[in-house]
Amino acid sequence: MFVVLDTNSFHGDPMLRGRNFRLLGAEQQRGALQIVVPEAVRAELPKRFREQLTHASAGASKALAKLAALDVKTPTLELPDIEAASQAYPLLLKAHLNELGILVPSLPEISVGQLFELAIEERRPFRAGGRGFKDALIWQTVLGLAEKDGTVLISNDRDFAQSENQPTVLHHHLREDLEMAGLASETVRLVKDLQMFVSEYVPSNTLILDQARQLLETDATWADTLGEQLGKALVRFVPERGVTVVASNNAQVENVIVADSRLDAIGIDAAYESDGQRWLDVTVEATLAFEFATSPLSAEWLAEEKADIEIDAEGDSVLYGHTGERAVLISYAVDLDPDTFAPGPAEQVHAEDLHAGAT
Repeated sequence: MFVVLDTNSFHGDPMLRGRNFRLLGAEQQRGALQIVVPEAVRAELPKRFREQLTHASAGASKALAKLAALDVKTPTLELPDIEAASQAYPLLLKAHLNELGILVPSLPEISVGQLFELAIEERRPFRAGGRGFKDALIWQTVLGLAEKDGTVLISNDRDFAQSENQPTVLHHHLREDLEMAGLASETVRLVKDLQMFVSEYVPSNTLILDQARQLLETDATWADTLGEQLGKALVRFVPERGVTVVASNNAQVENVIVADSRLDAIGIDAAYESDGQRWLDVTVEATLAFEFATSPLSAEWLAEEKADIEIDAEGDSVLYGHTGERAVLISYAVDLDPDTFAPGPAEQVHAEDLHAGAT
């Protein structure tokens, strides 16, 4: 089985070191799948890396400015050299792809004329105005792979999906492409993200899962250690799409950090083991309050809409505030010590408002 990654699969993990890539690599090592990064994706990743690095660096600068405005002394923080890091990333990426044995096919052999016709006809993944060129190249790569074996495309790009309400159903144009190639429409499966793929395709280790669940219920010391690791992770929480910081369509907030956190409930959903490494999939119900920065205009919108926030301080053309409590559902990957079974650091995998349902 080929597993094709779109660019959004690398968001938050441009170095391929997170839990999901480790699990995919382990599945590839045992021959269950082959990870594929199309050339159109590989070529875009350095740009996305630079954007994420620039955003993170700007956020750190704003956080320091906020502390200074509050007259809080902080250690000197050396921000990264964005240009140097951006230039180094392509070589690091190539090394990681090679290390994991990831296949990077060349650009598909399709002419500009053929792509032009597909764009004019607005056949997915093309949209009006010719949008979707990169996605069209990805889809052509997927078609070529599907002729050899079953293929899973991991992407939350709606241009591949039938509709917004059917994000895991291939658009009928793409199913027609498969049929015209003499392939069954189910030869290619669309999965919206790596988390969903792991949940559906990577088998859980039932022995480790049962042991962890029993320890959570009967061993107070083990449970406390797990809670401490999750508590540390909550402080580092990064809001994602689906998590409400401010309930406003008009206002924008930046530099969001956790001001207060409370761990309300813990559930262990799955367990994995590979090459001596063990992980738990843990779902956490938590109550969080955030601090943020915003513009004076956005602050006016928040006041107008009676949002659950308060403004605490004012800097140069920026305001700083905090929110009320937010109920959040978070998925974590928790490392387990291979010798002692003790819970280790927790990696945030997914998050959404609690009322939105389980991850």
